[in-house]
Amino acid sequence: MSPNETHRKRRKTTQKSNKDYEEDKIYKKRLETLRNEPDADDQFGQYVAMELKGFRSAYNKQRLKSEVRKIVARIVDEDDMYYYASSSSTPTPIPPPG
Repeated sequence: MSPNETHRKRRKTTQKSNKDYEEDKIYKKRLETLRNEPDADDQFGQYVAMELKGFRSAYNKQRLKSEVRKIVARIVDEDDMYYYASSSSTPTPIPPPG
């Protein structure tokens, strides 16, 4: 292979690499945009935050935060128990406490 052919081949490879790099950047940017778009859970969290910010009473604000934490912890525990109590094919519902 002549030096000119080798140089052209390297240049073509470099051009392809640059094109691949640019395409990767575009795909990564699109993926980042999709990841950053708020879903229904994000929107609900924003709603709760908006309500908390609207409280005039610091006591009621703390009370609501405490209740939300308790409920989240309880439901997470129930979800874990349901997951671990179920067999691989047939889930066994766990009755709610109370």
